[in-house]
Parts: sequence; C-alpha cells; structure tokens
Amino acid sequence: MAVDKTPNRVWIQVKDARTLRQISRIITLLIEAERIAAHKGAEEIKNRAQEILSALEHPAETRTPSPPGAPPAMITGQLRESIMVSDLGKGSQVGPTALASSTNGPYGRFLELGGKHEGNMHWREDGQWHSARILMKLPRPYMKPARDSSLEEIRHIVAREVRDAIRMGLRG
Repeated sequence: MAVDKTPNRVWIQVKDARTLRQISRIITLLIEAERIAAHKGAEEIKNRAQEILSALEHPAETRTPSPPGAPPAMITGQLRESIMVSDLGKGSQVGPTALASSTNGPYGRFLELGGKHEGNMHWREDGQWHSARILMKLPRPYMKPARDSSLEEIRHIVAREVRDAIRMGLRG
C-alpha cells in the first residue's frame, strides 16, 4: 500500500480485495457515525440547556429575578420542555419549538437573542396589568451557554463514534 501525504489530499493504492472491502466498510460506518455523533451532541446540548433553564425560578406574575444577560428564570417550565432535537439527514438541530410561546407570541428565540417585540402585548406582573405595543428586551441566552459548555463532551462523543466505526470496519 502506498500513501501520498500531499496536503488536503489522500491517495491510497490498495492491492488486495480484503483491504479494499475494509476501507469501503469503514467509509460507510464513518458516514453513519457522523449522523449518530450529531444526534448525541444535540442531545447533550438539549440536556445542558434544560439544566440551565432549571437553575432559577419564580412564581407566575412576578418580576423575573434573572438579570439581563443571564438565562431566563423558569416560571412554568414550558420553555425548558419545548427544547427538542430534530434529525436532519446527516445532522441534527436543537432548540425551542413552537411549544415555547405565549399569548404574546413565540418567546424562546426572543429570550435567547433579545430584541424588539411588537404587537398588542398584555401581561400581569406584581399584581398589576401591563400592556405595550413595543417591548425591547436584552438577551437572556440559554442555548449558546448550553452549546459552549457541551463542546468538550461533544468532542469526546465524536472521537468515540469515529473510533468505534473504524474498529467495526476493521473487524468486518
């Protein structure tokens, strides 16, 4: 077997059929390992986001105790429970679903990124009704910190899946 180590290119000359079958099987298994690792990594981020959203809570209709820039404090757990993993072919995505909404509209993305919310909004806080047509909110991120704190574990997940795929391919 000859190997060309030119950067960004791998060239392998295989002279026996068994080695060629192993390489073919390893490639197939690595493609599947990519999908599995993406799903497991997304699940890791989901679990971390749900932990973050469970850290601080307060009763309904009271002012939130979480400062701007910190994750939102939990009232009902609806946002936490709305975080789902969706498989997308070779990859996965994770985040809040439409379940994270209120009568004022979806709020999972709004809490994460902050911004301007426009519409006829009404809410009760500290015993009084409030209304607004425009509401500016600073970000209260929970997905980005979940992703950032999951990166090391995701690296381990990918390494395990690749190692297992190669071992299985060599056995077959």
